[in-house]
Amino acid sequence: MTVRTVKFRNSALAFMVVCGLSGGLTLATGTDAAAKRPQGKYNRSFADFAAGYSNPPAEIRCSYLESWQGFDVEEYLCNGPVGGPAVMLLDQILAGNNVTPNPNYDNKKWEYLAAPDKFKCSTSAAPDKRTTETYTCTYKHQHDDGHWYTHNDRDLSKSVLSTTDAGTDLWYLQHKTIPTS
Repeated sequence: MTVRTVKFRNSALAFMVVCGLSGGLTLATGTDAAAKRPQGKYNRSFADFAAGYSNPPAEIRCSYLESWQGFDVEEYLCNGPVGGPAVMLLDQILAGNNVTPNPNYDNKKWEYLAAPDKFKCSTSAAPDKRTTETYTCTYKHQHDDGHWYTHNDRDLSKSVLSTTDAGTDLWYLQHKTIPTS
């Protein structure tokens, strides 16, 4: 990790605490994050909760943050767990698991992956039974034809950790089901 990355993470965490204390995730973002976000090229893994992430809330709400104070963030800022930090980056909530998407679906542009401006995932599972499989996500997504579509049934566990051309690993929501075989 470079000094710039450590300074950014510390600044970003301070920013997230301020946002959480002020009571919201009010961020200035564009209308279509997918248009700005680098496209995933190699789909590495589906999602589980990160090690150490406990007490997930009944609803996880995330907003895309492209940059902050001159730093490229290109990450989702989400509400934190019950009794934990008020806000967290999505890559602090999710971690890859050992289930790999079928490599035949790599580099299919936005056919299988989505990067909405914001999304929410909710569950009715008891707090001790919450896993990424128990959450369903809702978001609006703009297709190439310019129309907006609302997706109400995307499984959080099928979010995809994908590597971009620049070698950055980013999380994308499921747009269409990517088979594992």
